[in-house]
Amino acid sequence: MNVYVEFVIIDNFVFDYLLLLLTFYKDRKQINKRIIISSLFGTVFALVFPLLNLHELILFALKILLAFSMVAIAGKFITFKEYILQVNKFILLTFLFGGIIYGVYSLFGLEYSFLYGTTNSFLPLGLMILTAIILYFSGVKLFCRFFEKKLIYPFVCKCKLYKNGQEITVNGFIDSGNSLLYNGCESVCIASGELVKKIYLSSFLEGESCGIITANTIAGSCKIKVYEIDLMKIYSVNKKNIIYKVKLGIPQRYMTFSDDYQLILPADYALYKG
Repeated sequence: MNVYVEFVIIDNFVFDYLLLLLTFYKDRKQINKRIIISSLFGTVFALVFPLLNLHELILFALKILLAFSMVAIAGKFITFKEYILQVNKFILLTFLFGGIIYGVYSLFGLEYSFLYGTTNSFLPLGLMILTAIILYFSGVKLFCRFFEKKLIYPFVCKCKLYKNGQEITVNGFIDSGNSLLYNGCESVCIASGELVKKIYLSSFLEGESCGIITANTIAGSCKIKVYEIDLMKIYSVNKKNIIYKVKLGIPQRYMTFSDDYQLILPADYALYKG
């Protein structure tokens, strides 16, 4: 079987990187640089292994030792038990991954050496897998973005906020799930972090807030300061709604909404009021 050094480098780096990402899935953002270094470390040894004239059992033992080293380089551990659990997870994923590759290659009459990480394919398998992953996630992102536009756009409208003679223009999203109330009866609009910056930089809100309410989100509870502004004009389907004494909520924690809107409106703001 012909072995191409470039293929060995690409395949092993991609495989090791993906396996380490899966192993440290929850902490991958914090240790991403360490994962890259560990993948490079594993790739170097993958280049050496084909040059060694050793018994397969010895090579297998070296592969296990390499797994211990790669996990140690890639991760951050509080206890030895945590380290061993991650090593076991990495080894299990390696065997699972290698078994799938071996099975797929066998279907197409191609050779794949698990111990050496080599193949007689005319293209690097790692490059093909990486391309497939990029295309998959790009497709999912575009798909979600397309349907987000279809589902959200009809409920996005232009809004003008007025307070003490000042005016701010933003896009608002009419959210039927926004049931926040102030004093149990007054609907509250929620400003995004971007809008909050704009409000404070322009000194749009002055004076004390009316009060504080609590909103429960996926990330936990969040305190929201409630201010009263003079009025809001909502432009939707060639109609203009004017709502007076609007309650505007300023979250104490930075909140990010969609790029299409910076303000969440309660459902009753969609009702035409002239």
